[in-house]
Amino acid sequence: MGVRRSEVDEPGTPWQRVKSRVVPFPAPGLHSLRSAVLAPLVLLATFLLSDTVAHAFGLDDVAARAAKLASAPYQAPSGGLPKTIKALGYDQYRDIRFRPDRALWRNTALPFEIMFFHRGWFYEEPVTIHEVSADGDREIPFDPDAFDYGKNKIDRDEVRGLGFAGFRVHFPLNRPTYKDEALVFLGATYFRALGRGQRFGLSARALAIDTAQNTGEEFPRFVEFWIERPKPTANELVIYAILDSPRAAGAYRFVLRPGVTTVLDVDARLFLRKNVGKLGLAPLTSMFFFGANQSPARDDYRPQVHDSDGLSIQATAKEWIWRPLVNPKRLLVTSFALTNPMGFGLMQRERWFGHYEDLESRYDARPSAWIEPKGSSSCRSPSRTRPTTTSWRTGCRIGCQSPRSPSHTPIACCGRRIRKCGRRSGGCVRRVEVTATRNRRKGASSSTSTSKARPSPGCRPRPP
Repeated sequence: MGVRRSEVDEPGTPWQRVKSRVVPFPAPGLHSLRSAVLAPLVLLATFLLSDTVAHAFGLDDVAARAAKLASAPYQAPSGGLPKTIKALGYDQYRDIRFRPDRALWRNTALPFEIMFFHRGWFYEEPVTIHEVSADGDREIPFDPDAFDYGKNKIDRDEVRGLGFAGFRVHFPLNRPTYKDEALVFLGATYFRALGRGQRFGLSARALAIDTAQNTGEEFPRFVEFWIERPKPTANELVIYAILDSPRAAGAYRFVLRPGVTTVLDVDARLFLRKNVGKLGLAPLTSMFFFGANQSPARDDYRPQVHDSDGLSIQATAKEWIWRPLVNPKRLLVTSFALTNPMGFGLMQRERWFGHYEDLESRYDARPSAWIEPKGSSSCRSPSRTRPTTTSWRTGCRIGCQSPRSPSHTPIACCGRRIRKCGRRSGGCVRRVEVTATRNRRKGASSSTSTSKARPSPGCRPRPP
C-alpha cells in the first residue's frame, strides 16, 4: 500500500538545488593574485549559503514524512503510563502544572513562550515536540522537574522520559507585561485559540473521520510538532505538525497571529491509507446545553449555558444563513448543499453577562470561530452533528464534508475544500479566526446579518 511518488515533492541533492553565477576574473595585474585567492572562497561561501537555504525546514519536509507514514501500515501508539499517572482523576491531573520559569524562550527577549502539558487523565498518548532554529531542529526533552505536581504523590524517577501530552503558546494578548495563553494543542487534533479579553470555549480540529457513522468515529491525533523559533520582533508563530490515524496521515502548517482577532492560517496535505466514508475538513466542536430558544430540562438559575449559540454560513457575497443551536432528543445531522461558500463558523452572539449569569464560566467571554476557505471549494457542504444528551457537557460539531475519496490518494485540504494535490500544487490554506465581540445590552439585536433563518436541532457531545 503506497503513495504515488509523483504526488510528493522529492528532494534533490544540495548540488542539484544550488544555483551559482560565474563572474569572469579581471585581466592579470596588480590584484590578480588576490582575486584568484578570494574567488574560490566567495564561491564556497555562495554554495554553503545556498545549501543552508535549500535545507530550511518547511511543509515539504513534513509532507514527505507524512507520505512515508501513510505508505506503511498504521502503528498504534505504544508505551503505557505508570500506575500513579494512569490513576489520576480530573482534579488530580489539573493539579499538575508546568513551571512558568521553565518555559521555552523564557529567558529571551522573544514575544512568544511555550509551556507543556503532562500526560495523564484522558491524554495518555505522547507527542514529540521540536524547536526549529537557525541551528537546525532539536527535540525538546521531557523533564519531570519542570512540573509542579501539587498534592499528587509522584515519583519523579518513575516518570522520567514520559513525554508530553501537548503544549500551549503564550503571548501578551491583554497587556504587555504578561504573556497570556493564546493557543493550545492538547488531545487528538484539537486546538483552541483566544482573542483579547476572551476565555476558552469551542475547539477546532484538524480532521474528522466518519462522524456520526454506524461504524464509529475515527479520531486522528497529532504525533509530532515542530515550532519555529521566532524573531524578537515577530508578531506571528509558525508551527508544523504530523497527523496520523488508521486511515489517514497528514502534514500541517499553522501560522498564529494573536491579537484582538486571533488568526490561524492553516496549510494541510493529507494522505489516505484506506477509503473514508465521511471526511470532515475544518471541523469545529462546541457546547450547547440550553439557551434562548430552548429551556433547560431542569431548574437552573442561569438563563443560558452554551459556548456557541448558532451556525453562521456566508453562502455568497449577499447570502447569509443562520441556524440556531438546540439540544435534541436523538442523534441528528443537518447538511447544507453549497458550492464555493465564502465562510462558515460557530458563533457566540450573546455577549451580555445577564444572558448567562455565570461568574465562573463566563460564557459571555467565549470566542467565536470563523472559517474562510482559500481558493475554490469542491466539498459538498458544511454539516452539524447532534446526539441526545442530558449532561451540560453537550456540544455541536461542524465541518466541511468531503466526497468519498479513493484509497492511497494524496489530497490537500483547505478549510472548505478538498482537491487532488499535484506535485507542484504546494497544498492550500485554511484561515481560522477567533474573534472578540463587544458586550451588548440585554435585548439588543445581533449584529450578524442573515438572509435565511431556520431553527435546527441541536448538538453533539464534545470529547474531553
